[in-house]
Amino acid sequence: MHPVRRGAPAGESDREILNSVEALRRSVGLRRAYFSAFSPVPDTPLEGEPLTPPLRQHRLYQTQWLLRDYGFQLADICFDENGKLPIDTDPKVASALRNLHRFPVEVNRATQQKLLRVPGIGPRSARRLLAARRRGRITSLNDLRNLRVTVRRAAPFLLCDGRRVGRLSDLYSASPVSPDQLGLALGPSSSLALRAF
Repeated sequence: MHPVRRGAPAGESDREILNSVEALRRSVGLRRAYFSAFSPVPDTPLEGEPLTPPLRQHRLYQTQWLLRDYGFQLADICFDENGKLPIDTDPKVASALRNLHRFPVEVNRATQQKLLRVPGIGPRSARRLLAARRRGRITSLNDLRNLRVTVRRAAPFLLCDGRRVGRLSDLYSASPVSPDQLGLALGPSSSLALRAF
């Protein structure tokens, strides 16, 4: 038995949890895992352990969906040095910010797989985008809104008909998280990458 680490009553990191879920998905076809944020119970050996933030549970679910439904691999997910997901940043946004060299993508040419990497575009909106492209070009944010893309999140990572339709600063102004906090998930060269974008 390994020692319990503070803040993780079972001693596991998010990376370890998601590695286990992915192994079960591959080996026995697990479709969905259920997560529960730890809450200490009085008069038990773990009563003195801190409450796990409910947002951690939410981030695990979001990441599971990225792995199961969006074609992400564990290597695409941003973890801190302790194997934890960034609590203050959506995992898809964190991945996109870490991989700015992949963006912006042109909505009129991007594959479904590339569209699924864009924050604000899920499997259904990606399919709607592909269907709309068969009827004509997507040229504006209104076209994206009509296809039910979450424009506030997607625009900084897209080109529409060759034109940039959003800036990262738009993402920051709509986010309750400061740019400095978002930059923490990017690493030491993040400020340079953000200015270039």
